[in-house]
Order: sequence, then C-alpha cells, then structure tokens
Amino acid sequence: MADKKLSMADSVEKINHEFDDDFSCIFNDDNADKLILRVRITNDEAPKGEYSIPDINKVFIKYGKVNKFQENEGFKPDNELMLDTEGVNLLAVMCHEDVDATRTTSNHLIEVIDVLGIEAVRRSLLDELRAVTSFDGSYVNYKASGHSP
Repeated sequence: MADKKLSMADSVEKINHEFDDDFSCIFNDDNADKLILRVRITNDEAPKGEYSIPDINKVFIKYGKVNKFQENEGFKPDNELMLDTEGVNLLAVMCHEDVDATRTTSNHLIEVIDVLGIEAVRRSLLDELRAVTSFDGSYVNYKASGHSP
C-alpha cells in the first residue's frame, strides 16, 4: 500500500464513508510488517435478496460424502457441497427452481408430514434415528430399526 501512497486510515475512512454504519473496521498500524484490516458487518437488518425464502433465517455450507457413478470406474466416493438451513420452509424450498427436490431432506417431522405425508415422515424418522445411533460408530441393522413403531 505504501507504493500506492495509501494508508490504512484512508482505506477505513473510504469504507466508512461508502457503507455508513453497516461495517465496523479495525486495523493495525501502517508500519506493521503485515497489514491487517478486519471488517465486521454490524447492520443485521440488511435487505434480503430477491431469492430469499420466508422462514429460512441462515444458510450454512457443508461438505457431504456421496457416491457418484462413473461409467469407467463404477461408484466412487466424492465430496459434494450441501446447504443446511436454520429455519424451515420445506414446501418453498422444494418448489424453488434451483433446488433438486428429490434430494431435499428435513428433520422437522411436522413439516414433512404436512408436505409429503405419513410415509415420508416415517422414513425421515428412521433416517434421523439411524444418524443419531451411528454418530459414534455404532451399527444398527436397518431391518431391526424398521420394526420400530
């Protein structure tokens, strides 16, 4: 930044001028070996985008393991990006054009029974039970868990 004749204070002043109270900036001295500027979003009431879904408050990105079929090699494990949400609106999510409704799941049983019916909620409950019991490496036979009410 020195070769451009910019200081950290000038940069922060421009950010504050452009974004008003939406950001809070903390920065170190211009003489430091490594220049660090930390920006925190302080305005949580920012307008939601045109693609937002009601009742979905936050979205988290995670990697999930899936088996993908390749013609030459057969099934091969692969990492895939998945979205977890805080909040529930299963019907709106499944109707969204950019969402694969066949791979969408929910652990909110009341919403599942309202949207998909009794068999889907049974399957969802069994999947949740299997996920909880296998979390620490335990194995539960699918046939044994399928006999649960």
